[in-house]
Amino acid sequence: MGAYHDSFRQVDLAETMHLQPKALHKRVSLSGIKLYLRSRIEIERKMTALMGNSL
Repeated sequence: MGAYHDSFRQVDLAETMHLQPKALHKRVSLSGIKLYLRSRIEIERKMTALMGNSL
């Protein structure tokens, strides 16, 4: 479902988890998960650039 990317669709994920979209939005906001996912993506990009795509 692409939930491990920072641009996942909360409405789709809420439906899959049988939650109201507002409830999921609150959980996502409080957890900081999107910040975490963006950080992982950026770290991967930087490491790939430093290692010359050998990862």
